[in-house]
Parts: sequence; structure tokens; C-alpha cells
Amino acid sequence: MLAMTKLKAKNLETKRSGVPQGGIRNSFYILTQPMTSIFMTIGPATNSESQLIRCYENGIRILRFNFPHYTQETTKRDIDTIHTVEQKIGANFQLLIDTEGPEIRS
Repeated sequence: MLAMTKLKAKNLETKRSGVPQGGIRNSFYILTQPMTSIFMTIGPATNSESQLIRCYENGIRILRFNFPHYTQETTKRDIDTIHTVEQKIGANFQLLIDTEGPEIRS
């Protein structure tokens, strides 16, 4: 995952932290953005505003919808709740839609 060259990492760190070109120590390069994302499946226990805010504070950035268990009404309600939370905390969640795949029928 850390396939960046030192030059790219150095430029990234310089732009984000305001450290002058060359920095204090040229031998260390620190990436300020995480290279992975944490996601969770949204459901009855996690679809309230307070729970979504708590999840965001703990690093969750992607919310997974398991569509076989959703109706149009519950989907709209949960997405409206997510948008409300995004406006309150000034951040964005990414939505992952998991649709039902082919079923094996015998």
C-alpha cells in the first residue's frame, strides 16, 4: 500500500503541514492520510444520528447497505439520517450498496 516514492511522500507532507521544502529532517516522510478505510453495515442498531456520529468519530467512513434487507422507505429514512449527520459534523460518508447476487435454486 505504501508504494509512493519518497519524493511524492515528501511533496504530500510539505503541502499538508506547511513544512518548507527540505523540511527539518530529510530522511523521514510521514503520510498524513490513512491508506485504508473502515466500513460497517448500517442497520437498526446503527442508524440513529447519535450512533452515526459516534461511528464517524471512531474512524468509520463507509456505510454499507445490505439491500436484500431494505425497503424503499427504510432506505430513504436511513439516507436522510446520514445526510443530516453529514451536515451536522461537516463531513461525508461514502455509501456502499450491496445488492442481492444470483441465487442458486434447486
